[in-house]
Amino acid sequence: MADDFYATAKRMHKSSKTLHNNSEYHNACYLAGYVVECYAKIIVGLSYDFVPSELGKEFSHDLKELNKELQYVITYSTYSAYIVNMRTDFSTILLNVTKWHPIKRYTSNTNTWNQQNSNDFQAEIQLAMQKLAQMKIDGHILI
Repeated sequence: MADDFYATAKRMHKSSKTLHNNSEYHNACYLAGYVVECYAKIIVGLSYDFVPSELGKEFSHDLKELNKELQYVITYSTYSAYIVNMRTDFSTILLNVTKWHPIKRYTSNTNTWNQQNSNDFQAEIQLAMQKLAQMKIDGHILI
């Protein structure tokens, strides 16, 4: 079965929002990071005409590397209208002590991702989902 980054982004967005609304902030933030990862992999994958399995091998969960690729492809990609600067638009997820990384799922200190972080993460993933929804509306087939 092939990876489906769009379906995964939608599923993770829904679950993150549900957890956030039920004050499960750490896990809401954890799943939110996957929404941004999927968003970036979709744009990079479509820009380079990669198949989904290539994206997992090439980028894993490295949001900084994915952002570098987005900033590189923005100048020539037919998807440039959907590309954001992750350092600016997903700054809570990408930067500082609160930044997202899947390894944080193992931490015993679940206060790192608190309500305020989760509020910020939710706003940031909403932007990612809006960009993906606009791509669908514009007729692009998302991977």
